[in-house]
Amino acid sequence: SFLDGPGVRLMIPGEFRPLAKKELGKIPVLGWIVKSACIIVDRGDHNSRKKSLLKLVEVLNRGISPLIFAEGTQNRTKEILQPFKDGAFTHSMTVLSMHHWINRTEAFKEIKRVTTQRFVAVTWNPASKPYWLSADYFPEIHHVDQAIFPSLQELTIAFPGMKFHSLPIPSDCIDGFTAAYWAKPQAYLDPIARQSMSTFTKIGNVESGLSKLESDLKSGIWENRYAEVTGLMELDVGYKVAVWDAPNVVLK
Repeated sequence: SFLDGPGVRLMIPGEFRPLAKKELGKIPVLGWIVKSACIIVDRGDHNSRKKSLLKLVEVLNRGISPLIFAEGTQNRTKEILQPFKDGAFTHSMTVLSMHHWINRTEAFKEIKRVTTQRFVAVTWNPASKPYWLSADYFPEIHHVDQAIFPSLQELTIAFPGMKFHSLPIPSDCIDGFTAAYWAKPQAYLDPIARQSMSTFTKIGNVESGLSKLESDLKSGIWENRYAEVTGLMELDVGYKVAVWDAPNVVLK
């Protein structure tokens, strides 16, 4: 839609720079706005596409977020999105989302089809041992996550040569995923904090674990039991950064 740009500007706060097709620049009045506020690309011209990428990098280096309408057209099908073109992206990334995918096999095929250089995923290793939250208060969390997260073997089969790097969680992490507050146990008593942790929606009796945790915090049992944890700057509970480089690609 020709109104996507102005509409998005009203919806998204902060500074960003959209990537716009050259056809939008030909519209009276709106075209002038597009040319002054957007990075213009001729989708049918290789040099134009290359220049637009370089401009996007320049925008990122200035601390400005780029905005790209990935489909580049209206979706008139019953599908959620039209397929991306082969090799549409140099890099692709996902953060703690693969355990929500309905069909990971097909998703992995799509990632390899559209990614020309590198795929990076933040995930959790289901072979990991539980830490204090999932060991003593909500053991069901560990069992649920073990069942839904992809194993490292599954990822290696889908992405041959994939490398895995441990991702310790810092004690001052505020991101809000399940293990983010391992050093701030009282945060798990906050229902608003738990809203961002999808696993809590998948377990049955949450209240008994919350009651036990609240009681142990008030009595000092938690602090005494996990004294060695409170002094740590970071904790490795099984999160991984998985990196796969497309074949025949050497990244510097």
